[in-house]
Amino acid sequence: MQATVREIMESQGFPDPADTLAQIYGQDLQAAHEAELSGAHADALKLRKAAAKIKKTLAAYGRRV
Repeated sequence: MQATVREIMESQGFPDPADTLAQIYGQDLQAAHEAELSGAHADALKLRKAAAKIKKTLAAYGRRV
């Protein structure tokens, strides 16, 4: 049985890319919320767009956030 690239990377101590993306997704949403509260609406929009792209990538991994 051949190991997948993901299995090999995880066995060598690399984190699961989906876990890293999920963490970045949460950070982007938090930063967007803080930017909106401070009045930086353009920055908040950029962060929300970036979070939406990450969410689509996570969906491709089969992850829900």
